[in-house]
Amino acid sequence: MPRQASRPRHRAVTDLGLVDWYQLPTWYDAIHRAGTAAEVTGLERVALTYTRSRGTMRWFEPACGTGRYLREAASRGVACAGLDLEPAMIDYARAAAARRGLTIELRVGDMTDFRARQPADLAFCLVNSLRHLPSDRALLDHLGCIERALKRGGVYIVGLNTTVFAGETESEDVWDATHGRTEYRQIATYLPSEGPGTRDRFETVINHLVRRTPTAEIHADNTYQLRCYSMPQWLDVLRRSPFDAVAATDEDGNEVATQRDIADVWGYAWFVLRRRNEA
Repeated sequence: MPRQASRPRHRAVTDLGLVDWYQLPTWYDAIHRAGTAAEVTGLERVALTYTRSRGTMRWFEPACGTGRYLREAASRGVACAGLDLEPAMIDYARAAAARRGLTIELRVGDMTDFRARQPADLAFCLVNSLRHLPSDRALLDHLGCIERALKRGGVYIVGLNTTVFAGETESEDVWDATHGRTEYRQIATYLPSEGPGTRDRFETVINHLVRRTPTAEIHADNTYQLRCYSMPQWLDVLRRSPFDAVAATDEDGNEVATQRDIADVWGYAWFVLRRRNEA
């Protein structure tokens, strides 16, 4: 008799409800790993163009999360160090580096209050991570730490999306990733800030997260806020910091604005910051 086709396995569905996205580093890394290599190539281009260092460089990433940028850079021979407030992220980053035989200095720490163990040629903080800081004071404290963490001639790259308050509307991004037989999805909904005032300058991000295997499906939700900066607000903070924005680039490290016309940049860009007394 012919063999009957096997029935598909039942996929058990679990809803974790509201969770801290940063307590799920495996999910976070899987979803956002794509494109990492290209961005590190962009960072290499920025380092060669704007720092005054040559030869083997040292890079430092505050808010390094799962360390995906640092792993890629370390695999290319860059000396790397990272800092993150979330212990689960640092634990994951250490384990992921160890599996690849990479040496990366990683530690738990507050990006507004730290001292680097060794100065870096290049520091970077991408994908709007600085917008997690809740105030100008916190951002200025952070930039003060970065000033002390850089070698002379070093630069700090900030990936930031500036806001046009009157033109913001609700929007959505979807990321999908597959690793082996496991599928991941992140659906991010962005609720814009109500205005430029100090108390209401926050964009709300609502994430719906899904992890699927052949036998199980897990759902989770996460909500957090990102502080918004119009271009004038961002430049005002920089004027009160030790840094000047000497250029802006795209994510490939190609210059899109010089210091003279940086106020005309809109949307997401990498801002190249250099100490004011070295500009």
